[in-house]
Amino acid sequence: LDYLYLLTVADVRATSPTVWNSWKDALLAELYHTTHKALRRGLSNPVAESEIIAEHQAQARKQLQLQRVMPASIQEFWERLDEEYFLRYSGNEIAWHTKGVVEHGSSEEPLVLIRQQTERGGTEIFLYTPIRGYQFTTTTTALDQMGLNIVDARIIPSRDNHTLDTYMVLEEDGEPIHGQFRLDEVRKML
Repeated sequence: LDYLYLLTVADVRATSPTVWNSWKDALLAELYHTTHKALRRGLSNPVAESEIIAEHQAQARKQLQLQRVMPASIQEFWERLDEEYFLRYSGNEIAWHTKGVVEHGSSEEPLVLIRQQTERGGTEIFLYTPIRGYQFTTTTTALDQMGLNIVDARIIPSRDNHTLDTYMVLEEDGEPIHGQFRLDEVRKML
């Protein structure tokens, strides 16, 4: 399996020097690790969704406890979310979102969080806001106007009429966003 991963990386890089970027590297690494875990567990013994959710929540709780986020605040926020959210995000991402939303409080202003470089190989932008018409179109248009390429987008509605939107973006050169000025520009535009 290790040989297959290295061979695949070499094949993808060989097709064109501009094809490979940090996001694709992270995707391939995630595929490798997930496949490796599944093969060790046995293909006839797949992981149940409930196990994945419990694992992601436990990882997030551990991080949030270290950041001194109150357990009651965590639970109050998580009760507004469906299982799909906990399946689609890692424990690290859930902790980041939860801390941001809890600190944001009951404000109806959009919450915009940006992580410059992430485990997924790009700059991660998280928006938490009440659901509004044409929100996805407006956001993707703004990102495009700033010269950012969206390589992944996850849109998850909450039970209380909010949306949790995550965009993985890269600059036109295929690299994550660099520099505080650029990050501030993106945050202000959104």
